[in-house]
Amino acid sequence: GFGEVEDYSIEIVPSTPQLPDAEFTASPTTVAVGGSVQFTDQSSGTPTSWSWSFAGGTPATSSEQNPSVTYTALGTYQVSLTATNGVGSNLETKSGYITVTDTPISYCDSSGGDQTYEYISRVQVGDLDNSSTASSYSDFTNLTASLTAGANASVTLTPGFNGDSYAEFWRIWIDYDGNGDFGDPGELVFSGSGSAAVTGSFVVPASASGATRMRVSMQYQSFANPCQAFGFGEVEDYSVQLSQ
Repeated sequence: GFGEVEDYSIEIVPSTPQLPDAEFTASPTTVAVGGSVQFTDQSSGTPTSWSWSFAGGTPATSSEQNPSVTYTALGTYQVSLTATNGVGSNLETKSGYITVTDTPISYCDSSGGDQTYEYISRVQVGDLDNSSTASSYSDFTNLTASLTAGANASVTLTPGFNGDSYAEFWRIWIDYDGNGDFGDPGELVFSGSGSAAVTGSFVVPASASGATRMRVSMQYQSFANPCQAFGFGEVEDYSVQLSQ
């Protein structure tokens, strides 16, 4: 009855394929001798293959999208990435990008002052399972939790009591980027509290790789920070091996 109809033609023009623009990041960019660096592809243009070159690294080359590389000699090293798609290739080179030092990584101190009432009795993280007696701080870095990037890691933390039980507050940190502190985003991996065993899990970042340190802290009544000396409770350090 009322209105109008109009027809038009539409031309669909396919988008022109673009060359990739090669780009990448690394964590950490300064590493101790024998340490590992995780490289992450940041290329645009939807590349389908990658060709890396790592001066001073092992392996020296890689075709993985996000490789992990170990450096065993002092120096400053160049990294190159060629990203390729159906249109062509693009090269990104970063000179002096990776620095390998002989300075060992050191961590801040943390400890509990009194274990008369409570202490860490057992730590279970992934495949790590360690029982121990009371101490203000325990260096268990000779023990390693093997964790897989992108996967869930199970946690069970058990307090020990010399009498009555109390509310204990637990935290776990992992120094994912290997820079010697636990303060970077995502490095506080677990928090929980209770007067008995605390259970849970956390997800390991998909880019995590290499060897690093894990800190487990248990404090009476409140959460501690990773570099705190507190009144009641205990701190334990462990090693972690992160694999892709």
